[in-house]
Amino acid sequence: MLTLAAVYVAVFQIVLAVAGTFILRRIPTSFAIGFLLGNIILAAQQNIVIFASFRSFYLPRNKQSHKVLSGFTLFLSIVYIVFALILTTFRDAIIVKRDNMNATPSIESSGILEGGIRTSFTSMDNTKHDEVAKSGVIA
Repeated sequence: MLTLAAVYVAVFQIVLAVAGTFILRRIPTSFAIGFLLGNIILAAQQNIVIFASFRSFYLPRNKQSHKVLSGFTLFLSIVYIVFALILTTFRDAIIVKRDNMNATPSIESSGILEGGIRTSFTSMDNTKHDEVAKSGVIA
């Protein structure tokens, strides 16, 4: 049972990492960010359940491996909760509107300008665009 749980946790974390990277880099729409936040919260809750299950389910012959898996899943759930809070806090700066979907964000030129958030991006037709949002939401 421990082997199945460990494999499941590992595969689920890898799939979530790949999907999260793809969503944040390729399709940062409000729907995709909401989908990612839901999956992150689901993963955190699932890791807490696995932690509680294996923490109280020590077998004499596998006691150390149960402690390792339960500790790892608790650590992952804390990381996911912190990441979900950060992503929720800064989701307005991450979400790209539909008309800017063909734009590639330029991280090198992003920065704070006059109290607002400045972003620079280059469209697919190589046109450079600069946007400044005073309220923290990119228009």
